[in-house]
Amino acid sequence: MRSYTVFTLTRAGVRDDLTKAFMRTDTRVFRKLLTNGDHIRAFVIDAHGTDGWSVREEHDREVVQQKRYRDWHRVERAMNLFAWKATQLSDSGWTES
Repeated sequence: MRSYTVFTLTRAGVRDDLTKAFMRTDTRVFRKLLTNGDHIRAFVIDAHGTDGWSVREEHDREVVQQKRYRDWHRVERAMNLFAWKATQLSDSGWTES
């Protein structure tokens, strides 16, 4: 079984600098793109400054789930779920692009 480490942004030290960077600009936080033949699965999380984070899942370039969060802990949960889904796909023959 694979394990993943996700860092929680806090108000201390270097992580505080990272938090400020996320709040200033649009930033790609997470991206997994997997393919199997002509099929594509994408898992994407982007930071949008003070507007929070957008969380998106795509199947064959069609958005099947998209949400906007302002709470980092919800983003962490989505990121862990996306990592798990990507692992499941990879274990069943999908390749990361």
